[in-house]
Amino acid sequence: MFERPVESRPPKENRPSLRTAAPIAAPIEPEARRLAAALTAIRRRRWVLLVCALLFPALAFVAAWLATPRYTATATVLLESAQAALPGLDGAPQDATMEAILASQAELVRSLSVARRIVRQLDLTRNLEFAWWMEPAPQSGGAWRRWTAGLARRLGTISPMLAGWIGTPAPAPRPAEERAELAAAEAVRDRLQAAPVPHARVLRLGFSSEDPRLAMEGANLAAELHIGDQRELKFVALRQASDWLDSRAAQLRQDIARTEARIAELRAALAGRGAPALAAEQAALEREAEANRSLLRAVTERAQKAPSEAAIERPDARLLSPATLPGAPSSPRTLLLVLAAAACGIGFGLLLIWLLETMDGTLRSGEDVRAGLGLPCLALVPMLRRHLLGRHLVEDYVVRKPLSPFAESMRALRAALWLGSEPPRVVVVTAARPGEGKTVTAVSLARSAAMNGERVLLVDCDVRQPSLGRVFRCEGAPGVTDLLLGQAVLERIIRRDHLSSLDYIPAGAAEIHSLGLFMSEAMVGMLDRVRRDYDLVVLDAPPALAMADARVVARLADATLICIRWGDTPQSVVSRSLDLLEEAHARIVGAALTQVDARAHGRSGSADAELYHPRYSGYFRE
Repeated sequence: MFERPVESRPPKENRPSLRTAAPIAAPIEPEARRLAAALTAIRRRRWVLLVCALLFPALAFVAAWLATPRYTATATVLLESAQAALPGLDGAPQDATMEAILASQAELVRSLSVARRIVRQLDLTRNLEFAWWMEPAPQSGGAWRRWTAGLARRLGTISPMLAGWIGTPAPAPRPAEERAELAAAEAVRDRLQAAPVPHARVLRLGFSSEDPRLAMEGANLAAELHIGDQRELKFVALRQASDWLDSRAAQLRQDIARTEARIAELRAALAGRGAPALAAEQAALEREAEANRSLLRAVTERAQKAPSEAAIERPDARLLSPATLPGAPSSPRTLLLVLAAAACGIGFGLLLIWLLETMDGTLRSGEDVRAGLGLPCLALVPMLRRHLLGRHLVEDYVVRKPLSPFAESMRALRAALWLGSEPPRVVVVTAARPGEGKTVTAVSLARSAAMNGERVLLVDCDVRQPSLGRVFRCEGAPGVTDLLLGQAVLERIIRRDHLSSLDYIPAGAAEIHSLGLFMSEAMVGMLDRVRRDYDLVVLDAPPALAMADARVVARLADATLICIRWGDTPQSVVSRSLDLLEEAHARIVGAALTQVDARAHGRSGSADAELYHPRYSGYFRE
């Protein structure tokens, strides 16, 4: 009984497998095809893109609406530094020197000393915007605050840290005056901007604040302080030069007095006698004295001009345009923020679609089946919704609605089997796992063929989970297991469908180890007999991945059809099932995508989605 039976079909070499292995490395596709695939994915998951494209701007708008507006006032300062006016080799200012000077001036404006003076003059240590310690203490009233305070007191003895989290935090003490001024100055530096205007000796000074008038006053004060610093630096330089000239003049007078005294001594020594050495020394001292007197006159003249030059000297910087009261907030820029968020949302949506497509290992079209499994997709079986079924069973729909798209998919499946190079008589319908719709496909295919006038026999080979007894209301009736055990004859177990001319054999009433029965000579004999008596024999087999029965039955049949649930079954699971069937030398002729969501697939952009276009509605009757 368990001996290896003689095969009931032609040798394998005369029956080439129709499955072609999927390539290890995908071939390089044309750009147009890859673009079409990307557009198809975007169209299929367009709701993801739409949600991201709307959610991001909405969140950005809410954030901008909740944010406190800030105003920025800007003043411009023209630099007229002598260093900036130094000519280069060609008579024009050196660009590198000019940029260095402007950058240095910008850093001077944003220095801590300038910020501290702004804090002092505008009294910002008492401004809540720049002084965090000015936050008002929380009010002690309110039921919620009183309740949390009481809970914190009770938890204080158990966990002080938890009590600190729950209770109202104590207000921070005001820092010392020096620390308060430094903290406010750091805040001012964050709000103070200084940047050179390209190709000009101009600094643009800006100050931001929640108060537009304070922003204007801060910008103008920063400009005034910078100009005053430049003027003070020049005055200090002139004062130092004047002091140096005065000290130099005093030193020259002392040198001249000493020289003249020595000359007088030499003249007294030379009176009435000749001394060449003393005469030479006298001449040298007279020349030195004359030189010192000339230098003293020049230094004295320069020192006398210094006060007048200081009085008329202009600073190296002057105010070009003062800051005015800003009329609109500079931040947040709601429109720009919303547009940027929309762009980010679209980018994130595309990235999310790519991730979903990458992680989605299911099969959603005939192209996916051919590319991923190397199998032809023989039919796309649409999913039947409740409003279409009414009170009917899914298995009865092909008879009740013979002109429906569902019935047409069964006819397309039968035509694909018949149009092959070797039209099979015995066809196994299986799947990778339960819930793929294999029984519905097997029953509907058999009934459709019977309605076409063929002699069709449907056999339930899923002994552990039989379904034909439920479909045809014959639970417990003798079937294929009883025949293979020798407890019934073929004529007694064949039954006629009450809706069509289909003959069927249920799984049987006997509960037994079915693998040995399918491997027996009785199974081979039964298939040989029904092959002669019927045009098409459909075997409803169990899932191929977990049940060895499916592989044995597939080996004995002429062809094997695998059902794949659309958008649900992972490709890896189906590939593993196909590998097991091929190891059993089953002839896999193709696949059928079952429970296809017609609406979703019709919007996917796939090539076979054309079947669900409204232009074909005139050919069908639901």
